[in-house]
Amino acid sequence: MKVSDFQVIELDRDGNKVILKNADLPDALADPKSGAKDQPKKISSITDNDMNELALVAAKKKAEHQIDVTTWNKEERKDLHLEIRKQFSDLVSNTVEKDGKKYITAVKKSDRYAVRERWPADRGRYCNFTLCKCNIDTNSALANLARYLRINVKYLNFAGMKDKRAITSQRVSASYITAERIIAAGRVLIPNVRLGDYVYDNVGIRPGLHTGNHFKIAISAFRRDQHEARKQGSGRDWPMEWALMMPSWGYVWNRVVSRRIKEWGTEVVVGDLVEREGQCHS
Repeated sequence: MKVSDFQVIELDRDGNKVILKNADLPDALADPKSGAKDQPKKISSITDNDMNELALVAAKKKAEHQIDVTTWNKEERKDLHLEIRKQFSDLVSNTVEKDGKKYITAVKKSDRYAVRERWPADRGRYCNFTLCKCNIDTNSALANLARYLRINVKYLNFAGMKDKRAITSQRVSASYITAERIIAAGRVLIPNVRLGDYVYDNVGIRPGLHTGNHFKIAISAFRRDQHEARKQGSGRDWPMEWALMMPSWGYVWNRVVSRRIKEWGTEVVVGDLVEREGQCHS
């Protein structure tokens, strides 16, 4: 059985088939292009040297920068925190005490924390998309995607596992990950994985959040004269008794076919697949 002979199509919450329709980013989901960035303005009450040091921290050229605020009151320290956050959105500041003095320490936000801080309030938390894969299991496909996104795979959720040796399609959700990033990471996963149909939503995909799966199985018909010849040569109906149900299972006992043979024999009855004039009919 070829991989393409077995297809698994997920059914979403409404019972609709999950089929990849559009691999491009819809215009409605595209982030507005940012213009030229303005130079940070000088914050009152701190020196030009402090401004330069904060800029180095924001550019990841320095781990942190401390500003001595021992003589400042609470309101002045609060204003400084607000200004740092306003002028350097990728920095986070805290007031610490050391050796009897007070400092405001500014450090670079972690990448994921920074993304959540910049996430638009009117955008859904999850980016839901369709994952179409071939000859790879769901966990491996998402692990590869997470590696190229540079995130933990736990931020990618799906409703249920899909077979490896098959062509499958299902919905997946990514928490606080833009569609642009997913598209860029998905390009390196082709041809085994294709992504598309991106939608932002406050409801993500989670285990069991689907109504089932739709299966398509291609069955190769065999000629009855070949079947009779094999039966006489082996002394048993092995082509009918044993069937390759799925490559991942191997050869398994087909009880349905066995029961049919016991009840109806080997004669053709209504419902059997037979070859007629070069075509397979039922």
